[in-house]
Amino acid sequence: GDYKSIRESANIARSFPFSSAKKRMSTLVRTEVAGRLYTKGASEIIVDICSQYIGDDMVVRPMDDAKKGEMLAHITSMASQGLRTIAIAYRDVTNVEECVAADDAPEVELTCVGIVGIKDPLRKEVPGAVLTCQKAGIKVRMVTGDNVLTA
Repeated sequence: GDYKSIRESANIARSFPFSSAKKRMSTLVRTEVAGRLYTKGASEIIVDICSQYIGDDMVVRPMDDAKKGEMLAHITSMASQGLRTIAIAYRDVTNVEECVAADDAPEVELTCVGIVGIKDPLRKEVPGAVLTCQKAGIKVRMVTGDNVLTA
């Protein structure tokens, strides 16, 4: 589908920007009923704050330790293949204005929608930076993001 038209038609009440400390970001969207907070970020962190998940049959189910373990195993599997994983979740919000005025997004009791693995190629400036380090006598052993398994 055309994500641009969907994004433009969304009634965004507030964006909570990415926080490197929390490793996630959220966007509050007004709905016909009230609001929905969409959250995305580091998959192991998002999974940990989810109390529900959407099953393969599209039914929302309670998140138990076994399901969390299964999801964490999928995250580890994707990361060991060099993929960067991101989880996507949501929660419905009844008082949109209260959420808009809050210091932080109410990122609790989320429903996990899914986990995706993406290829995260080196940024264009990395080879030059590595060369600069090597010329300075520094032996570069690893260039990585925030997950040791994707290093």
